[in-house]
Amino acid sequence: MYKYKALKRNGKRIDEHRLLMQEHLGISLEYNQVVHHIDGNCGNNKIANLQVMSRSVHAKWHGFGGETRDVRRAIGRQKSPWRPEYTQYVFLFRSHHYSYQKIASMFNMHRKMICRIVNGRHWSVKHD
Repeated sequence: MYKYKALKRNGKRIDEHRLLMQEHLGISLEYNQVVHHIDGNCGNNKIANLQVMSRSVHAKWHGFGGETRDVRRAIGRQKSPWRPEYTQYVFLFRSHHYSYQKIASMFNMHRKMICRIVNGRHWSVKHD
């Protein structure tokens, strides 16, 4: 199942978010340009939630081939005790506009625990 809503234009399939951004900007996007959903919700195609970027920047944004991907692979979906070094990645993912729920699912935790970490109410967050 494809996660983006697709439309047919001139006999070709095009993702709705890509079409909306092209119409908004008044240009045709190049192959190497990607329309990114800022909040991570593929169903939220509001212009304010869409951002155009290059494929290479988009790959880095989502951590493909980079540090964040390695962390996600190492953690996986296994039930494991929280490690203090994971805290830095929670802040990294939040800085990239990942939702609390998405981060929680990556670490196989409850959303409220991620909120506690971000707000400094968890033992793994160092207080000065």
